[in-house]
Amino acid sequence: MVRKSCFGMPAFRYCPVAAADWSDPTAPAARPSHASQAQSRVKKIAKSGRIEIPAEQRSIKFEFAELPRSGDGVVRLEGLGNVRPRPAGGEKSVFGGVTGMIRRQENIAVVGVNGAGKSTFLH
Repeated sequence: MVRKSCFGMPAFRYCPVAAADWSDPTAPAARPSHASQAQSRVKKIAKSGRIEIPAEQRSIKFEFAELPRSGDGVVRLEGLGNVRPRPAGGEKSVFGGVTGMIRRQENIAVVGVNGAGKSTFLH
């Protein structure tokens, strides 16, 4: 017999919704320990009482003054480089001598072959 699906997915593992087919006598039954746990939770909820929500919620308003524009230069790079140690000893230059300016509303692209150091450059 093919077990019914659970929430639209095939029931390869035990699924309580799929197992709830009451017409199937071979479907697994609920465990008694689970029923007692559920009853215990219902009792705890009943004892805890209702939570009263205040009738009126106060709100907090923030106002920030608008800052003056900082300028056209966003990032300035001068002589940027990165060196990694080699496992066998010595060092490997990932990139070096990067100099430039990124201005307001400019788009940039960092391109290169795999392993060229693009992510290292951006970090």
